[in-house]
Amino acid sequence: MSQKFLVRKRIRGEYNYDDIPDPVDQFIAVFDSQETAAAYVTQYDRAYFLEHLPLTFEFADSPFDSGFANATSFPEPIFRDWLLDHGIPLPVEQPKEKPRRYRGMTEEEWDSEQKYMARRNEIIDWQQWWYELTRENTPSREQLAHIWQALDRFSSLEIVVQEYVEEVAPHAEKVFAVVEQTWEYGDDWYYGDNKSLAVYRTFEAAMREVERRKAEPIDHEDWNGGPREFRVVELDYIPENAD
Repeated sequence: MSQKFLVRKRIRGEYNYDDIPDPVDQFIAVFDSQETAAAYVTQYDRAYFLEHLPLTFEFADSPFDSGFANATSFPEPIFRDWLLDHGIPLPVEQPKEKPRRYRGMTEEEWDSEQKYMARRNEIIDWQQWWYELTRENTPSREQLAHIWQALDRFSSLEIVVQEYVEEVAPHAEKVFAVVEQTWEYGDDWYYGDNKSLAVYRTFEAAMREVERRKAEPIDHEDWNGGPREFRVVELDYIPENAD
């Protein structure tokens, strides 16, 4: 056994039932080395940024899905200056909310309310900015390249380390990943993931693993609907010495 590195499209974790990502569409390829996988991800992201308008991302809503700090290492003031340098519209400033002092508030509570509202008024809705920028303003290719340089913490793809792997022949062009779909309904959305479990050299070996896992007892007592099954996904295999 040895580690392999699966590249897949990043997903949100919550969807309407009909929008739950299919593993066949989400998983892209299996790589021998993390360095090769990382190089592929960088190349893919840059190409996507520069060639797809509007930038909607197939499974993630925007680079700011997981918060500003997970998209860029730039502090917000520097990021804003970075945008201004290339004439990229800034987020529309929202009306400031004033703190409210209710009857019976102590001085400590009033001080806490003022601090809370000050922090709240500083929050910028970067997801809304992204939505307006890519659907209404349509930035130029040069502006997109400029934005992409600053989003140094974001990728539309992610690398999954696969610990348990059947050895793959060096000349293999395809491998077969066993993926567990686990999605559960709750509060108007389906929450879950498509989790890779193992990678095999042949379809037959992957199917044997699926049958083995299906035979294991599963606790359905607290399950609340949604896809819950094992899938075999055929993927390109990229060895370490690939060109």
